[in-house]
Amino acid sequence: MVDSQRNPTPDGIGRIVVIRGIWNIDPLVLGFEKLGYEVWVDPPDSELERLSHGEVVACLSNIHTDIKRPFHSLAIKKRINRLGAPFIFWDRDGPSHMGEKAWRIWLLKHVAFMDAYATHTMQDAGKFADEVIYLPNAVWEERYNLAGATLESLRDRSQYRYDVSFFGRIDPVKYPETELRAKFVARLKPALEAMKLRYFFGDHNTPLQAQVELIQTSVINLSFYAGCDVRYQGGYHGEPFSWGLPERCFGVPACGGFLLSDERAHAFDDFVVDSEWASFTDFDDCLEKIRYHVDNFDVTRRIAEAAHHRVMAEHRYVHRAEKLLRFCLYWKQKQGLIEVPTGL
Repeated sequence: MVDSQRNPTPDGIGRIVVIRGIWNIDPLVLGFEKLGYEVWVDPPDSELERLSHGEVVACLSNIHTDIKRPFHSLAIKKRINRLGAPFIFWDRDGPSHMGEKAWRIWLLKHVAFMDAYATHTMQDAGKFADEVIYLPNAVWEERYNLAGATLESLRDRSQYRYDVSFFGRIDPVKYPETELRAKFVARLKPALEAMKLRYFFGDHNTPLQAQVELIQTSVINLSFYAGCDVRYQGGYHGEPFSWGLPERCFGVPACGGFLLSDERAHAFDDFVVDSEWASFTDFDDCLEKIRYHVDNFDVTRRIAEAAHHRVMAEHRYVHRAEKLLRFCLYWKQKQGLIEVPTGL
């Protein structure tokens, strides 16, 4: 459904968004479509030749795919620019950049592959392009939502089956980037048992309905360690963890659940810390925060409800689409493709 009232762009700057090589892109596609845009996902190069100047508003591409074919990437950028649109790289794995080889990172920083660098973390973000867009993850609201529950109904503590839960990848043999997470879980389980707390740690293949149910029947939903923290070329060697927030940091509140996360610098940009966001610094602090939020259920629910309202108001993928479209408007004004309104 087109939400024309939210459309942040005027007529004349293009109605087609081209997306190339980006995984898990469906929610952003829906966001653009809600705003009335036509989205082309992974079109053949020959299809781009059919387009005329002014039809495209932007091209979003995956930094980790395109840099493996640098000359092809530059050719696509040139084609998109000729159509009057910016070529935007979206990096959702900073600062480790999917373990990209050092020479490819060097190339990205020394050749003009992009008109803007969009990223979920501002770490290592100022060297890829003159224009940088802070573009955090968001909630896929069609999947993660209250699902028939209400914030009021979630205040009933008797419906909670677990004090602490987490579902996601916890298999360092299959997923080496989860080694720290697996060690954390192995240490956490006996500590929770000693505290006589109910817990659940599940596989990342948990069905969607079961995920939402688990979120809504767990007093505390944990978030700790992410692939973007440690997935460096040559392995992890003590580099700082990502400032960026994983998708679960938005999905859990969208379902009405309470999130307790490891520290993330960008939480200060996306939430009001303490009233909408709760975090821990280390293992001992995690246990202390778990005990506090289990014992102070009313406080915990107030934070969960405030976070839910924040996510639904500012952190859906339609909001990310809007932000990208506002940048495209600026870029086209900067290039002299459309007029800059002066209001005079």
